[in-house]
Amino acid sequence: MGYGVDRSNFFEVFVGFGFLFGGMIIFMRRKHEMGWKEIFWIALLFRSAFIFSEPRLSDDYYRFTWDGLLTVQGENPYLILPQDFISDERAAEWQLDGLYDGLNSKQYYTVYPPVNQMIFAASVWLGQGSLAGAVFFLHLFILLGEALLLFLIARLLSYFELPYWWSIGYALNPLVIVELSGNVHFEGMVMSFLALSVWLACCFRYRGTAMPFLGGIPFALAVSVKLTPLMLVPLVFVILKRRAFGFGAIALFTLVLTFLPFYSSELIAHWQTSIELYFKSFEFNASIYYLVRAIGEAILGYNPIQTLGPWMSLFTLSLILLVAFSRWNNKGTRKEQVVRYGTALTLTYLVYYAMTTTVHPWYITMISAAAVFSNRKAIWFWSFLAVFSYAHYDGGGFQENYFWIIAEYVILAAALLAPLPIKEAFSKKVLNGWRE
Repeated sequence: MGYGVDRSNFFEVFVGFGFLFGGMIIFMRRKHEMGWKEIFWIALLFRSAFIFSEPRLSDDYYRFTWDGLLTVQGENPYLILPQDFISDERAAEWQLDGLYDGLNSKQYYTVYPPVNQMIFAASVWLGQGSLAGAVFFLHLFILLGEALLLFLIARLLSYFELPYWWSIGYALNPLVIVELSGNVHFEGMVMSFLALSVWLACCFRYRGTAMPFLGGIPFALAVSVKLTPLMLVPLVFVILKRRAFGFGAIALFTLVLTFLPFYSSELIAHWQTSIELYFKSFEFNASIYYLVRAIGEAILGYNPIQTLGPWMSLFTLSLILLVAFSRWNNKGTRKEQVVRYGTALTLTYLVYYAMTTTVHPWYITMISAAAVFSNRKAIWFWSFLAVFSYAHYDGGGFQENYFWIIAEYVILAAALLAPLPIKEAFSKKVLNGWRE
């Protein structure tokens, strides 16, 4: 999967992932034969297998390297449009012309937040400007972030008195390993900062004193890697209540600090342009959005994404607020409370990905991490079902295959909505009693 699979051959991708998910089920069935240390080191071993690989299933690393090269050369990547800059003589001098053909985003400004940009620049600098060198260090940074996340997951499960083997759903999840460690996406680093934020906000004590506001620092860093944690702000407020104001002040201050090296009067305008393009133009592997779009096309006679995307974003925000504030009076033991909050976190991501216009497979890695602490573990089915979206690239083309999309979401809905006795029977017969 890291060195030989071809994205344009869907059969290879599907069979490869199918084989690996079969292996994951074997690990789940034999969970009692491993302690958390064994799970940790096996997970790192699998991830380290990709350290010398070139991403096979995604070409985003070309943009990562492009942005990193610009930063290393003293330019602000937020101010440069690739399709305009490629004609500049500096592009050839800095060897950007060798990256340009691989870019899938030539026509819009970068949307990657500052901490991500710093990692890109560090990878390019350490890799001495070469694509292969930059990719190696991207792998290395992600491996370090994954190691931190796996460690924190184990610590949090222990602190909240939850079974350590619940971590298998993320630690040994093939989609997580291939998409993050293999294809150098940064969702795992986001979750590592979020896990650190939870640890500092809820578990950390200094000389017996809790300091939840410290959790705001890694929370801001998570936002500065990917913007999606911003949708967790309502849930943070519900969990911390009055303490959330100190948390938020520290988070805002830290976030502003990360932006200062890239600050420009044009930055906000360029970033806003790219984000609007994302919500108003991009469509990939969506679910509810595709249904609403089909209805809109039948009524209006054209694709209504220009207005539909923003309106669905507002509806999504309403649902996220509903999920968060439904946990306002979360009573019970510490274990019961964290499972309810973990379930709210999982539902927040589920709502967002169900309503958005674009769902790349690596997006699902974040919901896989959240589900470790929830009672909605059927969502892990999506880790495998997301592989269906690679039918989009079959034969070297870029064409949605609606048969596979329908299959993905019908099976997912069946898994999520199945009666409890069916889920318990599956757990007992297939996973050897997962909750025992």
